Amino acid sequence: MTSKHAKALVQSITELFGDSSYADATIVCGERRRKVHQAVVCTRCETLKKAFDGHFQEGEESTITLQEDHPNAVAAMLRYLYSGDYDDRAHHDSEDDDWKALPMNAHVQDIGDKYGLPGLTALALRKFNKLIDAEDFDAPGFLPAIPAIFSNDEDHQAPYREYLMECVIENGKVLLARKDFQ
Repeated sequence: MTSKHAKALVQSITELFGDSSYADATIVCGERRRKVHQAVVCTRCETLKKAFDGHFQEGEESTITLQEDHPNAVAAMLRYLYSGDYDDRAHHDSEDDDWKALPMNAHVQDIGDKYGLPGLTALALRKFNKLIDAEDFDAPGFLPAIPAIFSNDEDHQAPYREYLMECVIENGKVLLARKDFQ
């Protein structure tokens, strides 16, 4: 397959996201219902494949409900399954501080870990680190990210804790002078 054809194929799969024309399943999370294509999500995510293959009660209905997950994290995961990427600023202005870019990447990393998507977890960490590298403690959601990441003692959160600590140590004097940091 030539590079041109490979790019066209990737573009076609990416464009299926949000297009319910040939969707054959539904993922429900909170109030959101997303029509999906099993050929895409099941080949990319073994956990979703098992759910749709009937290992869970929902499998017969071609609908699965992800009750324990946040709709924003699920939306990012689904976009990743279709395109290999997600927008970490998609909820930047419309949601609370917990969904600004930095904490969102940490939440997306959590869902990537939960659903066995190492590519998504690596992408979330790269996006997180890139934001801190570019904006230090001015990165969107920096302060809310601290308790969100440090209250979670999961091993997969260790790189986030290390990166946040480096930033806090490097910028300690400035941060300690801010009332919102104390």
